[in-house]
Amino acid sequence: MKPLAGPIGPEAIARNRRRIANIVCAMGPFGATPRPPAAHKLPPRLRQTLAHLLSGNSEKEIAAKLEVSKHTVHVYVKGLYRHFGASSRAELLAQWVRTE
Repeated sequence: MKPLAGPIGPEAIARNRRRIANIVCAMGPFGATPRPPAAHKLPPRLRQTLAHLLSGNSEKEIAAKLEVSKHTVHVYVKGLYRHFGASSRAELLAQWVRTE
């Protein structure tokens, strides 16, 4: 494996997050996985957080854009995990893609 030449920029991180979500989505459901709940049933702040996650933003970036603390965004992300039955960001994004 080739070592990284330097620090990874935010665009590369966002691109990698989208790739991971696409891979997980392409793998399909494992067993009889029920369809996750729709995003339109989320409270507005969770929908905003989800939109920022889909854009590839970090929790710190989301906190700055929503003008809330990093801790608050972390609580929102945990709420999204619960809502979609996910245990990782990639799984969360893949679950969301399956609902749309």
